Amino acid sequence: MGEATRSGAMEGLFEGLIARIREAADAGVALRKALAGSDLGGGPVAVLAFGKASLAMAQVAAEFLGERLSRVMVVTLEAHEAEAREWVGTVARGGAVGVPSPGLRSRVGLVAVGDHPLPTARSVAAARGAMEFVGMATEGGEELWVLVSGGGSAMMCLPHEGVELDELARLTRAVQESGATIHDLNTVRRHLDGVKGGQLAAAAVARGARVRAFVLSDVIGDAMETIASGPTAADPTTPRDALEVVGRLGLGDAAEKGAAAWGSCVAFLERCVREGVRSTVPPGDARLRGVENRIIASNALVAREAAAYLRECGIEVVRVEERVEGEARQIGERLAREAMAMGDGQAVVVAGEWTVSVGGVGVDGVGPKPVGGPSQELALAAACALEGVEGEGVGGVRGMIKVVRKGSR
Repeated sequence: MGEATRSGAMEGLFEGLIARIREAADAGVALRKALAGSDLGGGPVAVLAFGKASLAMAQVAAEFLGERLSRVMVVTLEAHEAEAREWVGTVARGGAVGVPSPGLRSRVGLVAVGDHPLPTARSVAAARGAMEFVGMATEGGEELWVLVSGGGSAMMCLPHEGVELDELARLTRAVQESGATIHDLNTVRRHLDGVKGGQLAAAAVARGARVRAFVLSDVIGDAMETIASGPTAADPTTPRDALEVVGRLGLGDAAEKGAAAWGSCVAFLERCVREGVRSTVPPGDARLRGVENRIIASNALVAREAAAYLRECGIEVVRVEERVEGEARQIGERLAREAMAMGDGQAVVVAGEWTVSVGGVGVDGVGPKPVGGPSQELALAAACALEGVEGEGVGGVRGMIKVVRKGSR
């Protein structure tokens, strides 16, 4: 096979793989599959959707529920606000799935905008609106469906009393840029926030609602308390655990580093520990009685689908790694070394939660905004390590490098 043909075949393979992965991770498709054939009762349902895929998930839920849909709220990003308002407006006027239907009664329909990756005043307004929305539940048998997708931790944020929003945002950024895992990051977030760690669901249960959460997981191991910081899930961690994370990362010395930057956050956690206060809902707490949390798609499931596609294309999948953590650059370089040792027609599928430690950022979290993300860093590190490599088994890697470069632009 000539070099041009080989490179083109490799690029075609990767573009097909990307399409398959996108389909496997499609929020609407995943929710539709989860709802199909499920016994989900027959009474009225209020739908709260938040995260980057909130609109797609809300539309699927509305299509499934039909006249059972009593209320809907969508928390979305600014880029999707106009589309969300148009659709929610139609539903609120008695339509379904964007199609006017005068025979249906009118409904409450709300849209809020949250920001990502750091919380803002809009994120706070969205969280307050969501808490008010779930507090509207009636005791007449209304269910609450909570549809959760990526980005939820930042898009809805309700700092506890005494915690300053700007300081919480700076601490969040500092933890992110320290290379901390998502489990550590969201442990800190949960204990500083009044909507996370089961508190959203608890507010609905207190009004007599049954709560079902349908969740897209982007977290290794699918720990419910970590996905979007667990607004519908019990939290096995404590404020002491959050303080431990902040201290371990060198961010918790209120006398030096934390005082000016995020002192209110450290002070709140210290007060909770000192007074024995739980800032989230612990496992076994009656406030979450009857709450159901269901994973409808995950990182691991997408990895398995990617492996299946490669096998269908005649590729030998040497192994599938579903729980990879660590520095993105190091993982990319490690994968490049493995690629150079592999033969033609072989592949390794890797999924996980890699991180980037950002240098040159002051203790107050202020500094140049990094460009790109962990996955881009991993892919570019691998591409750079493979650049110029010749020989059997890696001669077609230029197709992959071209795809990576195209995506990075």
